[in-house]
Amino acid sequence: MITYDELMQERRMRFAASIINSAYASDSLDRLGIQTPGGAHYYLPLDIRYLCGSEQVPSRRLFGVAHTADFRVVQNPHDPEYQANPYAGEVSLIRTIQPGDVLVVNTPTGEAYNSNDENERKNGGVWGGLLTAISMSYGSLGAVINGPIRDTNQIDGYFRDEKFDKRSRRSLKAALGKEADDRDLRKVRRALLKRGSFPVFGTGTAPTDSAYRTEAHRVGEPIQIGGVTIHDRDFIVADNDGQVVGPNGAIRDVLETVIQIDESDKGVWADALARMAGVHDDSIDAILERHGGHL
Repeated sequence: MITYDELMQERRMRFAASIINSAYASDSLDRLGIQTPGGAHYYLPLDIRYLCGSEQVPSRRLFGVAHTADFRVVQNPHDPEYQANPYAGEVSLIRTIQPGDVLVVNTPTGEAYNSNDENERKNGGVWGGLLTAISMSYGSLGAVINGPIRDTNQIDGYFRDEKFDKRSRRSLKAALGKEADDRDLRKVRRALLKRGSFPVFGTGTAPTDSAYRTEAHRVGEPIQIGGVTIHDRDFIVADNDGQVVGPNGAIRDVLETVIQIDESDKGVWADALARMAGVHDDSIDAILERHGGHL
């Protein structure tokens, strides 16, 4: 099993990781026979989409290692042990983050329950502004949630080039210590701007808290989202077009194929624009033959 750091130490893999997108990843899985039209697929449900965290980076591209969590409706909200720490599952998820991780979370939102109580509690918003801030501090790159999120404005605000408001300034100074001044606050803002983005994908937004509604009952174990089994430490790419999982054991082959696809696509792209500009009038057949036949 390869780690994110090991992969990034290889120059060719690092280059492939810099150009991969969800379409390239899906095409690579097709070419390798890992994904088959009409059969096994590795793209996540179409209703999961970009929601926030990357307004300054319009590509909203995310590539990293999946760190998984499976949420369920809280089994016993009256249990004193649960009441003492209703966020125990979330804490376990964050505590085990490794740099380069993408949090991939399944929630019970799509389930149908027999009671109104359970059907309300399934809609707990399992991701928000505080989890984003803490996850970034642990080195996570983004999150893909099969369910609703909240605090979208707060998450977008982390990457705005503007001064913190008065309440935020007070909180930061309290955290930074009595001697904290404006230079320290600017240091925090510079760190966020250097980070640039934390793309968050989900099925929509909801104002609800996860406490007393949903709980992470399995962390770091295989989860299923839309018929796709995602193992902890698989790779995942997400962008405006969708999200695709790359099995850990096949990631080098996937990235090598991405490089091949990119070379072919760039050739067709360049020839098409040259034709539009009147540089040549080669037919589509000639252009595709020259570059491998991929559209």
